[in-house]
Amino acid sequence: MNKYLRIGIIGGYGWKNIGDDIQLYNNVRVLKERGYNNLFIFSPHDYIAKLCKVDKVYPSFHNVLKLKDREKIPLLIDRALMIYYKTLNYGKRRVSLSPEEKKFIDVINNIDVLFVSGSGTINTRTLYGLLITIIPCIIAQNLGKKVVLSGQGMLPLNNFVWESLISYTLNKCEKIFIRDFELGKKGLQRINVQMSKIILGIDDAFTTIPKKNEKFKIAPNTVTINVSQFLKPEKYGTFHSLAKRLKKAGYNPLFNYFQTDKKVAEACSKGKFPIYECGHFAEMVGLYYDVVGSIGMRYHSAIFGLAGNHPVVNIYISEYQKGKVRAIRESTKLPYFMIDMKNCTSKSLFDMFEKAMKAQPKVLEEINKEWRKRANLAVKYLDKL
Repeated sequence: MNKYLRIGIIGGYGWKNIGDDIQLYNNVRVLKERGYNNLFIFSPHDYIAKLCKVDKVYPSFHNVLKLKDREKIPLLIDRALMIYYKTLNYGKRRVSLSPEEKKFIDVINNIDVLFVSGSGTINTRTLYGLLITIIPCIIAQNLGKKVVLSGQGMLPLNNFVWESLISYTLNKCEKIFIRDFELGKKGLQRINVQMSKIILGIDDAFTTIPKKNEKFKIAPNTVTINVSQFLKPEKYGTFHSLAKRLKKAGYNPLFNYFQTDKKVAEACSKGKFPIYECGHFAEMVGLYYDVVGSIGMRYHSAIFGLAGNHPVVNIYISEYQKGKVRAIRESTKLPYFMIDMKNCTSKSLFDMFEKAMKAQPKVLEEINKEWRKRANLAVKYLDKL
């Protein structure tokens, strides 16, 4: 292990996106615990410095490409590739770059390893998401730096042109630790990524150390319901009725929300059921350790629930989310785990949850036993560099 290794970390892409942030937070925490202190975090958001307890964050590729221009994909592609080509001979071409571009690339030029923390952007779902992750990787590779990917979701892959760029970049990486199990592995195999570079890991949020929310007392037999901003207003009543069914069955329903979902939680509660407020996402993880079961719309509500070792029902609302939770189900064979939002009524959700409460506990023991072994494998891999 080289504790003096200079590690650049890309992550925390979303604005207070609890999934992105908690993966980054967890990786930085474990890196520090293992003695790595020369950390350079790239993020477009200043709050990440306080979150990860570092002095500062460095401008990310977001800052170079400008978030406000994210809809102008053809222009962003041209600019991103132009920056990439100039790093092929950075010593001579540096003078032709803008101050923002120089600032970003100079930090990469000063590190030994580029560590990409989660964020699930190395796929063909959105070209903007792909650009802000894959281009920094090949820039780092141009500059002779090693690249390690941690907790990455690699699906969907359904665009030949961008699959070629992904394959090219991943084949130049040291190791790729993916969170979508065999499903992701098959996708990468199809686009000719070297399988020797692929390690099946878990989402880096899984091993977050929980802490209590001292201001909020969790009642016995609580079931938490996670709702998202993507829930249509005509479905608010479905979740309110679900809470009533749970209450009648002897549970204590509790709504929780991530980032921008508070208004939806309030609309579903209608002032009749409590809503969980957390000051730090480790408190959110703590909630999932305290409840007896969870029903959720967010991918990370499923991750937290599985880490909390209680029965989980996850509601998917898009093909993208379906792919993520399907990867978990195929790997774990967890019964009564996922349901299409289109099929959700208060009765269907309640009935599925009751079945999950009976059928999942034995499988959950195996999930926790196996998944803990895969915790933060990318960080541990750095010890070999």
